[in-house]
Amino acid sequence: MNTQISFLDPNSFTFFDNDLEDPQFTTTDPNAKEVLENAKKLLSENQVIAIPTETVYGLASNALCSEAIQKIYIVKNRPLDNPLIVHISSLKMLKKFLLPNLTEIPKIYESVIKKFWPGPLTILLPKPESIPLEVTCNQPTVAVRFPSHPIARALISTCEFPLAAPSANASGKPSPTLASHVWTDLNCKIPLIIDGGQCNFGVESTVLDAISSKDPIILRPGGVTFEALVKIPGFENLKVYNKDFIDKKLEMTPTTPGMKYRHYSPNAKVVLIDLGDDRIKSRTILKREVQRIKNGGANKIGILILTDNIMNIQNNENDVLESKISSSIHPEQVAKELFKGLRCLDEHKVDYIVVEGIPEMNEGLAQQMENSEKTKLTTLEELKRNRDKFKFHKNRFKKQTKITNGSSDLSNKTISECTSTCRSDTLSSATVTAGPREPSCIVYEKLILSYFTSDLHNINSFPLESYDMLKRLAVWKSDFHIPFTQASLKNLEMALKNLSNAWGPNIISVKEKNIGGGKRLIVEEVDFRKLNAVKLIEDSLESDDPLSLEKSLQLTTHLNNTNKKRKIDKILDNDDDNELKEINELLAKPSFKDLEESGPLYDLCVMLNKKSSRDKLIIEMFRSTNNSFREFCVYGTKADCQKKRRKATKACKRLHFRPMLRHHTDLELGDCSYLNTCHRMDTCKYVHYELDEEDEKWTYVQRKQIPPAVVFVPPTKVLPPQWINCDVRKFDFSVLGKFTVIMADPPWDIHMTLPYGTMTDDEMKDMGISTLQDEGLLFLWVTGRAMELGRECLNIWGYDRADELVWIKTNQLQRLIRTGRTGHWLNHSKEHCLVGIKGYPEDLNWGLDCDVLVGEVRETSRKPDEIYGLIDRLAPGTRKLEIFGRQHNTRPGWITLGNQLDDVRIYEPELVARFNARYPEKPCKLTQLPPDW
Repeated sequence: MNTQISFLDPNSFTFFDNDLEDPQFTTTDPNAKEVLENAKKLLSENQVIAIPTETVYGLASNALCSEAIQKIYIVKNRPLDNPLIVHISSLKMLKKFLLPNLTEIPKIYESVIKKFWPGPLTILLPKPESIPLEVTCNQPTVAVRFPSHPIARALISTCEFPLAAPSANASGKPSPTLASHVWTDLNCKIPLIIDGGQCNFGVESTVLDAISSKDPIILRPGGVTFEALVKIPGFENLKVYNKDFIDKKLEMTPTTPGMKYRHYSPNAKVVLIDLGDDRIKSRTILKREVQRIKNGGANKIGILILTDNIMNIQNNENDVLESKISSSIHPEQVAKELFKGLRCLDEHKVDYIVVEGIPEMNEGLAQQMENSEKTKLTTLEELKRNRDKFKFHKNRFKKQTKITNGSSDLSNKTISECTSTCRSDTLSSATVTAGPREPSCIVYEKLILSYFTSDLHNINSFPLESYDMLKRLAVWKSDFHIPFTQASLKNLEMALKNLSNAWGPNIISVKEKNIGGGKRLIVEEVDFRKLNAVKLIEDSLESDDPLSLEKSLQLTTHLNNTNKKRKIDKILDNDDDNELKEINELLAKPSFKDLEESGPLYDLCVMLNKKSSRDKLIIEMFRSTNNSFREFCVYGTKADCQKKRRKATKACKRLHFRPMLRHHTDLELGDCSYLNTCHRMDTCKYVHYELDEEDEKWTYVQRKQIPPAVVFVPPTKVLPPQWINCDVRKFDFSVLGKFTVIMADPPWDIHMTLPYGTMTDDEMKDMGISTLQDEGLLFLWVTGRAMELGRECLNIWGYDRADELVWIKTNQLQRLIRTGRTGHWLNHSKEHCLVGIKGYPEDLNWGLDCDVLVGEVRETSRKPDEIYGLIDRLAPGTRKLEIFGRQHNTRPGWITLGNQLDDVRIYEPELVARFNARYPEKPCKLTQLPPDW
């Protein structure tokens, strides 16, 4: 999923707040209507988007739809017992959706609503039926807020339904105060981010409960302070949860976010230190704690201190990064810089973050710091145990992001504007004193080579503007902190030109074009395979390995020649696989001594493995009579076959397939295991195939006659296929006589929707199979659930289980079925056939076949034809019966029973007589044998 970023100016919106009942708004932003309508469309389709609020960025979805709410939990990886807050845009919306059973808002809330709404205050109300249980996590109350951010208000008003919007960050990460923070955590997980600049507060809303107990309670401190609320009439006895009292039961079943879980945590461990007022002493304390952490194994440490503290404890190795938090008296400013500092240090992959204790000027800010704290500083042994895991943090940005709807144009901005808007989330804007310098042209060359060889691109990624590439590099190399300045853009374009001039436009092609009144460099095309070779050359030139340097010199000596590009192409296109193959073959050849020693043993192996005359005659006798078997081509389609067999002198005579591409086919999913036999082809998104009917007509070659001198000759004639249409549950099997082999494929009750009826377990056990044989074999097909039931049936019918066949299912390309039609936990790619024996049957050819069949999957419940060949070889020329058969199951020498057959066809006079005597109400006639039979 591509994440789209749409830019809106919150200052372009004007609200008329004289009446909170249904306030109206206007806007001067020409893109506002399009952006808001697009967001409304996504929210109406139950999608999740990120929007700015006055506190932090929120992850918004339709608060009235259970499916949309579930997506919030999935995207954030949010605990399922952590409730959400519902956002409204008017008191009219509050009464319509959240107070349907109440005539008025509870009086206790009227004064705080009038004072603090719209604003960062959340109140608890009784849960109405219109709000899904996923919002409240089965709690009797719902949290409601009226945001003051212009974009959030305008969007909710446009949608005309309330939105559930927790913070737009991965669960457990610091709250996002910038759109770039949302992009960091949720890129490619949501379809849209509305960028409205930096949030004003940077701290969550205050959650107030004035209906659950006698005294009102602040369940979660936030943007509205305790001091401001306690001044409101009726709130003189206001209490703060976790300070004035602690209720363990309330923590087990939280009524609002932020009561149970430690959240807003960076990846690094956070240590809080109270430095006190003595600056000299505080500097000593901080240095001692930093040194203690370093001695414990931490490689990189970040420090968050107030701006009036000047520590300067960084060393030459840059293993200590110092970031400043404003010492402003305004908690909103402190909160914004706190979250920004935590995120920036986290992007630098520090192992520990040391934070100066925040004065308790604001309860919400203090709780945010407590939530951010993952652990206190403990023992040296614990530090050593955790040291290694900090070394393996990976970059989160591995995918592209589509940025539209008002993306800024660098050429229309000044350097100061670019710096203030585009670098607001980098470490330098967070006042990190140890930030990296602006990358040089040489550094950009290395970044470009690494970026284009990271398997994140294809031919559809081009043409690519240099400014877009600068943004992508900044996202992809987040720990490098690439600045968005004109100088940085010029260095990037110079690096692109240098690479193109050095290695030729056939590897990386760039061109200058006039865009927006200024010149911009465009990357038109990149040969990724050759660029990989170029990267190897560049890396080897910096290596100390002599062999690596020798190879790189061999490739770079042609750079100064006049026909440089042609020679480089020849070198880069040269493949060493043939030389390596010849060397391996030479090394694998046996020596003369080995040949002398292994000669007699080899001759003995050839003699033992050579087929005897008996083996050859048996194979020839049971081979298909019309030689109609035709192999599938290993390359699948004709096009692939022609590409792979360019040097072949003869056309491929094997079967090929042709892909069936429909409007809903998704090529990225790959092939459907059932090819053209899929039951859900109209909805299945996998790629299906059909036989390529344009292949040349296949002519069968007449096989020579089998010589008469065979070991044994089975009867040359068996009766044509016979069948009886009947209900096998009520049919009298004694009419049929005795059989040497019986095969049954019962319709077991497997709790699936099937195109035929099923039989219960008791009906299976009551079948009169025992009357059909005095001695012989029974082949019983069973499903996974019916394995034990099948063995029980064999025992009831008087059989001993002698063996078990396994059918391995393949598709037309002879590949293993991986998307099974059955299976509760794993896809079933095989079926079992139990073999039961009764008595001591004679004249059976034991040991001809193995117990594994590999065959293609066709219609539902249709078994492989190879089973008939196996049974015919086992008991040739004998009387055989198949129960639960269909028309395609009829075979010469077999009698088939089933309720999907075409009436009755019998060639045996004795069987006709017994049938008519037993069923006089529906007599059958003796069918005449074909004249050529």
